[in-house]
Amino acid sequence: VRNCHESCHSFCHDSLHHTPPTVQRVVTHTDRRTSDGLRTAGHSPSVVAADPMGQADGMTDRRSQDAAINRDLWRAVNERYTDGQADQKWAAEDIAWGIFDIPEEQVDVLGDVAGLDVVELGCGTAYFSAWLARRGARPVAVDLTDAQLASARRCQEQYDLHFPLIEADATAVPLPDESFDLALSEYGASLWCDPDGWIGEAARLLRPGGRLVFLTN
Repeated sequence: VRNCHESCHSFCHDSLHHTPPTVQRVVTHTDRRTSDGLRTAGHSPSVVAADPMGQADGMTDRRSQDAAINRDLWRAVNERYTDGQADQKWAAEDIAWGIFDIPEEQVDVLGDVAGLDVVELGCGTAYFSAWLARRGARPVAVDLTDAQLASARRCQEQYDLHFPLIEADATAVPLPDESFDLALSEYGASLWCDPDGWIGEAARLLRPGGRLVFLTN
């Protein structure tokens, strides 16, 4: 997890395939590792064996500490920035990715989401889930920070658009296996969580043939 020593000028949101997973990564102009704006690759889930040295317990402790740091940070960011920006984001008609607002119609990584069960990992104020709900998806928005979800609930009431909001770490989501067709994160879990944790969790949550789409720096 990236902690408060890193810049927080971006805001949170991510895609994966289950047999094998397909990972699609939206790349903004700030990422120079690719030039075509999109990279797609296949990956198989990791298999974790026994842990005789207790490394798993150490990893859990570290993730809990990082989660606490991130929660405190995003409460402050919400108070200063994201709560005030939530209305504008929720009101937007078109899907746009990242701080440069790259139009979804330009990168075309989501496709038709109508009828899909979607989990957003690190949803922030859940505007991305709102965009998908308006297009016929059934989103569930997950975030670690209570203040971010409070902003999301306020916007749900304001725009009369309701879907589940779950306060949880994206590396330990309290939802059943194989519940979703699409997992996504736009500067959410993809930026702030340990990849070994949140990508494995996305794989668990996705049905066979599901996709994980994410944007990060």
